[in-house]
Amino acid sequence: MRVTGGKLRGRELRAPKGVKTRPTTEKVREAWFNILSDVEDARTLELFAGTGALGIEALSRGARSVAFVEAWGPAQKVLGENLTRLDLWDRSTLVRARTESSSKRLTELAPFDLLLADPPWTDLTRSLSAIGRLLEHDLLEVGARVFVGHPARHAFTQPLHPDLEQVDQRAWGDSGASLFEWRPPARM
Repeated sequence: MRVTGGKLRGRELRAPKGVKTRPTTEKVREAWFNILSDVEDARTLELFAGTGALGIEALSRGARSVAFVEAWGPAQKVLGENLTRLDLWDRSTLVRARTESSSKRLTELAPFDLLLADPPWTDLTRSLSAIGRLLEHDLLEVGARVFVGHPARHAFTQPLHPDLEQVDQRAWGDSGASLFEWRPPARM
C-alpha cells in the first residue's frame, strides 16, 4: 500500500496484520482525492483512522494538519510508525479513542475544514451514528467537506446529521463514498 499523490507519492504505508482493519485501497483513495481536488492548507480530521492512509494522503497533498482518531491498539501502533517513517508528526495528532468518545479532545483541536471517514463496514449503522453524534460538538467550519466511505450498495435514507448536505455519491466496485458539506443554520 502506497501514498497515491502529493509530495509523498509512492511512499509505503504499513497496515496491521489480520483483518480487523480494512485500509482504503490506493485506487479508491486516489479517486477520493480527485473528487476533493484541493486540500491545500485544510485542517483535517480522520475518523476510524486505521493505518492513517486517508490523513497521510491529505498531508502529502498539502493539508495543514490532521487529527487521526483510532481506538484499536495495533492500528495506533502502525499509524504512529507510518507518521514517524514519513516525518509527519509536526502536522499530526493521534487521538487514541473511539470516535464516539473523542469529542472533548477534538474540540480542543477544532475547527476542521475536512473530515475523512472510512468506517468499519461490519457495523456501519453504529459507525455512521457515531459520526453524526460527534458532529453535535461544533467541530467543523461552515462549508467543511465531509467524505464518508461505505459499501457501494449503501444509500443514505436519512442524513448523518441535519446540517449535512449530500453533494455527491460514487462507487468503485464494492466501495462507495458520499461527499457532504457542513451547512449549519446561521447563528444570531
